[in-house]
Amino acid sequence: MRCIEENYTKNSSLFITSIRELLISRSLYETNEYRQRDYLFDDVPGADGDKWQRELFADTFMDCALLPIIIEKNTNPKLPDTIEDGQQRYNTLVAISKGCVRLPSDMGKYGSQYKHLSNRSLPELAKLETELYENFLDKKVLLLVCEDTPEERKSKNFIGWNNGTPLTKQEKRGAQYSHGSHYLHNLTKTLKISTIETRKNKRKFSFLKDNFPVTGKTLEEIIAFWYDSHLAGKIQSMNQSSLERRYKQFQVDGIKTPSNIAKSNKNFEKRVSLVDNSVFTYVNLSKKNRDFFGKRQVRFFFSVIQTLLNNKYKVDQKTIARDYEVALAKLSEENHLWTDPKKFTKKTNKPVQIFWDDLFNKRADEAHQIEYVVNKIVETIVSGNKNYVKRDTRRSFTRKQKLLGHTQQDGNCFYCGEPVEFSQAVGDHKIAHSKGGKTELENCRIVCPKCNEEKGSNSEHEHITVLELRRKEKSEPAEA
Repeated sequence: MRCIEENYTKNSSLFITSIRELLISRSLYETNEYRQRDYLFDDVPGADGDKWQRELFADTFMDCALLPIIIEKNTNPKLPDTIEDGQQRYNTLVAISKGCVRLPSDMGKYGSQYKHLSNRSLPELAKLETELYENFLDKKVLLLVCEDTPEERKSKNFIGWNNGTPLTKQEKRGAQYSHGSHYLHNLTKTLKISTIETRKNKRKFSFLKDNFPVTGKTLEEIIAFWYDSHLAGKIQSMNQSSLERRYKQFQVDGIKTPSNIAKSNKNFEKRVSLVDNSVFTYVNLSKKNRDFFGKRQVRFFFSVIQTLLNNKYKVDQKTIARDYEVALAKLSEENHLWTDPKKFTKKTNKPVQIFWDDLFNKRADEAHQIEYVVNKIVETIVSGNKNYVKRDTRRSFTRKQKLLGHTQQDGNCFYCGEPVEFSQAVGDHKIAHSKGGKTELENCRIVCPKCNEEKGSNSEHEHITVLELRRKEKSEPAEA
């Protein structure tokens, strides 16, 4: 690697190297994952590679100049330098060297001398004639090597370098150096649903697709919407201006997580985990289930679970995804017409009316629309479904309730009838708390510790049946 201009910009120098040298020294570099989207391609030896990769192969082969790869020099010489921009180009060059990308099948359009390369038996780098092979490896690559760049400056540089390229707004926001950006990025990377495959291409440009896998920055954007609503304590609009406002607050807070938010994050992570596990469980039951969870379905799912939990319903991660799909199917079948109380037509100034399918799939991005959609889904899930019962917020009986119950039962255990000291007595729910039983005197049974342990999660009727069978067995004479 040769420096061709020192102090090319402040704190940076321009170097020139070859593809060969770059491949040999690739252990010296690692990608800054906070700044860039995930690598978009699945590199398989002997495969064609993605169209974009094939075009890069051809462009490099035809002496088209590559954009510089931006590198931040690590202050610790023992650690790798970071690629701040250009990882797709860099990793694609590595993929080409490993035979994972072929030349385009229409190489003849670049000139008659390349027509023979259109033969599909000769497209891999290793199969090219020696002169062409060596020439490709000797192609020049520019590296802009920066030093001691402040983190905030790196984020702004990244957006500037990519001005005019198809970066999503989330990719620009995600490049910022803040506690919120890093938190959401790291949380996204840990989710199981970020690795779900479908019958379509696994990760290729998934940020442009609505079907799963909703990975990378698209999933991060969805989680950012959830997080915005979580911190606000109410459903927020799912539009770019909402996220711009939230990320500006992240910048104000800086890189250190505020203490009041740190506590709130734990509750948020529990609910995100419930969404993650339920989706992952459901889509792995059947290939057909994978086709259900697209971008819109995922976006609303968190708010549905959040609303169920806030309304004190018990949510089973094994069944909630299916119940969610069934509810959406019912609502789609009905496709009722909804009058939006906050949207009016320009000509007549009358409230806008929207069919359910259009509302759910395209229109519901404002807070009041999302709230209506979520409440309608929750209502449909809960209606007539015995698995969804409201839980009492209080689980344990008070001392006063236990004392009254102990007196009413003459100090005896409700199940076995044996005397039980008040200090040892346990207040048990006749109808289990997990099944909607309330923590009130009418639902209280005073029991001894042994019966409480044996009963477990069984119903009162089930436990009494077990006790009667035991008494019957004891009363029957033993066979000779």
